[in-house]
Amino acid sequence: MRLATILRRATRVFATKGYRRTQMADVAKACGVSAGNLYNYVESKEALFLACLLATSPAGEERPDASDLPIPTPPAGAIGDAARRGALAIRRGSLLTAALKVDEPDDAAAELAGIIGDFFDRTAASRHFQSLVEGSAQDLPELYDAFFTKTRGPGLRKLTEYLERRIASGHLRAVPDAATTARLINESQAWFARHRHGDQDTSDVDDSLARATVVDVLVAGLLPR
Repeated sequence: MRLATILRRATRVFATKGYRRTQMADVAKACGVSAGNLYNYVESKEALFLACLLATSPAGEERPDASDLPIPTPPAGAIGDAARRGALAIRRGSLLTAALKVDEPDDAAAELAGIIGDFFDRTAASRHFQSLVEGSAQDLPELYDAFFTKTRGPGLRKLTEYLERRIASGHLRAVPDAATTARLINESQAWFARHRHGDQDTSDVDDSLARATVVDVLVAGLLPR
């Protein structure tokens, strides 16, 4: 079996069960190999998890090399470092950051559509990495820090600031609470960009339709009435 297949199936297991509950036997079963065979690819569960992080990272990490197996157990801190690099890559150069530098947008609807679409695209492109990190965030504090503290938290705060400023300037309508609205925007795009995969009720919705629907409905709901 190819290393890429091992890592793809291991990623699904880690994302579903979390780091602590995942046993090497679980991964071996998902891969259709014996647990002993799995150790021909990786030295340990730590090595396997890090390899999955690197293989899915949006940071453009060097992928694990199948010519040098088994992949060794990583040094302390390597998993957290890889998670932080990936998390930073998701946020880097966002349209939201650029919009916060503008006081008077030429077209507020187009600006908001761009921001929400950019959120969707970044989530869709990194969905396996995000599922892997979020699924084990409660087990490994360094993953919690990378995903919730360094990525989701700052993103929601920036989106809240953007909404408050555009509402104050009259470009967007008033809402009951800007922070809650920011969470609604984020969760809506995240569900359709990432969580809908594998859901039987949305199996017929492709990425372009999901993206267009999220952008259309959220923008229409926030424009002045």
